[in-house]
Amino acid sequence: MLRRALRRRTVVHAGVLALIAVLCTAGILLYFNERDTRQVERVLGERESAVPIWFDVSGQRVDPTARELTVAIVPELTDRMRSEENDLGPKRRLVITTSAAERPEFVLPAHKPIGTQWMVFPVRRGTVTDYPFDRYQLRFGIMAEDGDRRLPVRVKFRETDPFFQVHVKNVRIDNKILIMQAEVSRSRSTLILAWFMMIAMWAIALAVLGGAWVVVGKSDGVNWSALSWMATSLFALVAFRNAAPGTPPIGSVIDYAAFFWAEGIIAACVVYVVLSGIWQEHGQLEQEAETTEPVTASGPPPPPSDGPTA
Repeated sequence: MLRRALRRRTVVHAGVLALIAVLCTAGILLYFNERDTRQVERVLGERESAVPIWFDVSGQRVDPTARELTVAIVPELTDRMRSEENDLGPKRRLVITTSAAERPEFVLPAHKPIGTQWMVFPVRRGTVTDYPFDRYQLRFGIMAEDGDRRLPVRVKFRETDPFFQVHVKNVRIDNKILIMQAEVSRSRSTLILAWFMMIAMWAIALAVLGGAWVVVGKSDGVNWSALSWMATSLFALVAFRNAAPGTPPIGSVIDYAAFFWAEGIIAACVVYVVLSGIWQEHGQLEQEAETTEPVTASGPPPPPSDGPTA
């Protein structure tokens, strides 16, 4: 029997360790897959041989509340467009026009080094309270002009915001203007964590509900240790919800799907346990008062009376 129990315990321990190893390996593979996906550069525009200027475009930060995408644009010149006096700048003055919401146009002076241009592009449609399933539409356009002549352009696009991912849907060239249409959605890691948070909220709420049912069923009055755990869960869920990636506003899908219900269930359980405990203790006090007999003082018993004598 002892050997069998030891063997069973060894098998269980080995199975737990194997499960942990599988889960860790799966998590690492998912991380590498998402990292590699983010580092992929999407090349858009004219063929390379006809392009005198490239644009390295990276989406830095998505602000769904303001409906903005902050983009870093780094122009890269080919050899035929570089200045002989300064190979870090163009040999002629270039004017770059984009579809940005603010400062849509910037100038690359002749023979001057080129710097990074920070621009804000609008994202349309979508509702931020649909978190974590909100999606937005991005329309990105860019063109380069050398005097009165438009130049063919080519774009290398990638996203770097850890909370969002950009899916390129359509790219077209219209009169040497590159126009890209894309969809912006939450990243896979954000979706995984948001789903986990909703499941955890429901699990904690149901655990508190089960604990309240057990506490009330024991009829032990007010159980302060159980109440401490329930009240802690009530306030801990608030901090847990505020830790959601991307700081979703109150009233999002995550709130109506899990947070509001979990808080309501836990609050109701706390009140139910307290009222039941008070009622039970009050009943016990009344029962003790009824079963307790009052103690009265009594003197010595009266002497027996003498009967009639003959």
